[in-house]
Amino acid sequence: MRYKVYIIIWTIALTVLFCITSRAGATDYSARFGPGIQGGSPTGSTKMFGVRSESHLIRGVYSATEVGGYVDNGGGGRSGAGIVKVQFGVKPGQHSGLYGFGFVGPCVITATDTQLSTHTQFATDIGLGVRDMDTFMSVGYSHISNAGIALPNKGRDYLLFSVGISI
Repeated sequence: MRYKVYIIIWTIALTVLFCITSRAGATDYSARFGPGIQGGSPTGSTKMFGVRSESHLIRGVYSATEVGGYVDNGGGGRSGAGIVKVQFGVKPGQHSGLYGFGFVGPCVITATDTQLSTHTQFATDIGLGVRDMDTFMSVGYSHISNAGIALPNKGRDYLLFSVGISI
């Protein structure tokens, strides 16, 4: 039963991802992956991955939807989970060359653990990238926490690498 719920959540999230982006102007699609960087995992066992869509709304302002997850085999009550992010942010820069980005917004995780104690979380992503017209890559920092809604609220931090295309 538990896996059926996960399949339904992922199906809804992917449908929302593609419905939102199909109505927007320019859209960036990317694959993101990277290690956890918080001090709570001495074995370096935390990894994050995701598929992301960023749609241009108005001059320099974007909406972003990401479907992915993280794995954590560090023990001590830590676990992995699926994640869905919906964010708004800025991505100033040229159509070619260096650009920066910053996004914030709510997200939902499928399982809680000793790091994240609620299913409702908030995500912040910042970073730098380089674009060559229709392709891009970036490196950034991602933080997920519940903003003090409940304890524990240790949060999770990731160094993320992205590669993508613009359509």
